[in-house]
Amino acid sequence: MLMSVMTSASIVCTALPTVTVGDLDPFVAPPPSHRVVDAPIRCRVVLHGLVLDVRVATWVGGPVLEVTLSDGSGVMCLAFLDRRHIAGIEPGRVLTAAGTIGLRHGRRVVLNPYYWRHAPMVEVADA
Repeated sequence: MLMSVMTSASIVCTALPTVTVGDLDPFVAPPPSHRVVDAPIRCRVVLHGLVLDVRVATWVGGPVLEVTLSDGSGVMCLAFLDRRHIAGIEPGRVLTAAGTIGLRHGRRVVLNPYYWRHAPMVEVADA
């Protein structure tokens, strides 16, 4: 389980136990470590939520697939660099994502997260 501690200068992340790439099971999603609204930047987190929107954006280096994930407490952008489409990631899909949160133009973003798709899909109304 991941935890964060607030200091006067920044947020310091600690992991109990330490989660490494080798610890992640490709077939079983880990439990969420934070709600989206509480997830601190520069920390490894596991988020679970509903895909609200999928779009292709152009960043400086090329195309980026931006996926908007919501768990009801807030929204997080999952950015897949140099991707235009990922099979099975579409609005209405329930998804678990693991990665490190960073900031891009004031938005919290997880770059190239590990992800697990869940069924069933639900209908998302057009915004």
